Amino acid sequence: MPPITKRGAASHEDKRTARIPSLVADLASADPVVRTKAREALVAIGKLTVPSLIRLLSHRKPHVRWEAAKALCGIANPFAASALVNALDDRDGDVRWLAAGGGGRPRP
Repeated sequence: MPPITKRGAASHEDKRTARIPSLVADLASADPVVRTKAREALVAIGKLTVPSLIRLLSHRKPHVRWEAAKALCGIANPFAASALVNALDDRDGDVRWLAAGGGGRPRP
């Protein structure tokens, strides 16, 4: 297998970034399996997803805010942590619980 060049690495990151909008949209799905797979993929992509997830913390539907908070709990990023502190004031108790650390520890 040939070594990954800078161009190849950038291409890989471009592909990951291109997936973010559709994965973010899937967090609003009525199907919990679709939401879970999208959240797991967003966490795997990591810090590139944080701005989109932070925006979802103000979504009108509680399950979307919950999915965003759960994903942010899995991403070790100072902006994610700051957004979760703000989510401690969410009107939904489940979102507040996740923001308070109920979602587990971020991956390194």
